[in-house]
Parts: sequence; C-alpha cells; structure tokens
Amino acid sequence: PVEPPAAAARPAVGETMDAEQSRHRERFAADPDATASFELIEEQCFLAGRWNELAELYGHRLTAPSLAEDPAARARLQLRLGQLLEERIGDGDAAIEAYRECARLDGARRAAWQGLRRLYTARGSWAAVLQVAELEAATLGDPAERARPFQEGGGSWSQHLGDPRHAAQAYV
Repeated sequence: PVEPPAAAARPAVGETMDAEQSRHRERFAADPDATASFELIEEQCFLAGRWNELAELYGHRLTAPSLAEDPAARARLQLRLGQLLEERIGDGDAAIEAYRECARLDGARRAAWQGLRRLYTARGSWAAVLQVAELEAATLGDPAERARPFQEGGGSWSQHLGDPRHAAQAYV
C-alpha cells in the first residue's frame, strides 16, 4: 500500500492562509493599486476590529495612482475613512479632515456633510455648523432638499447663537 505523505510535508491550513495574507500585504505595500490585496486586507482588518490598521490601509490606498484620476472613488474612500475615524477610532479632528476632503471631491455626498455637522455640533462649533449647512445647500438642486440644511442652520442661530434675526433668515 502507498502511504500518505507525512503531515510535516504539507503546510497546515493556517500556515497556508498566513503565507497568502503575507503575500497580499507585501503586494499592497508595494502597489496601492493592488485592488484584490486591498480588499482582502480591508476585510480582515474590519472583521478583526483592527481599526487603526484599517485607517492606515485607507491612507495607503489613497496614494494609488488610479485614484488620482478618479475623484468619485477617492471620495468614497475618504467617506469610509471619516466614518472609521469618527465611529471606531474616535479621532474627530482626523474625521473632519476626511469628511472635508470627501465633500471637496464630491459635494453631492450627503453623508460627508452630515458627518461634518455631527462633529461640529458635538463640539459646539456653531459657526462651523452654519458654514457646513450653507456649503451643503449650495450643492443641492432641489429647493426642498436645499431648505433642510438651512432649517438646521436656523436652529443653530436661534438656540445656540442667540440671534433670532439670522435664524428667521435661515428659515425663509
């Protein structure tokens, strides 16, 4: 009878996966455009709750030459980075920067404006809340949609800045 190969001759499943993961990490480190490697590492970081590593991964991905020519893809990644920084890492300053960059790249991305308003509201930065509302409203075409940021701004003028005249103008 033929004997099966010795167990030591075959790598264990975990060793094979570790080697594959290492190859993907090396590939992505050398080439931030290596999409398959990026997606695999992103999923691993997310599932393991390695938030700081995921933020670094996003930062490296943003250096990819292909993203330089694709503002929509950069905006999507900046939004994910902002959400990660805000919700999982708790770095409001860095989240604000990511949301600002997302909004600069794609002003129609409402989640970026909402993130900025949420963070500025939490800080009590009412002038910044109002500025964000004005910038967001300028990106909206539908008058009913454009009114919402101004309505929120009116609340800030009235409740937090004690200026009923500006509040009334925002509500109009």
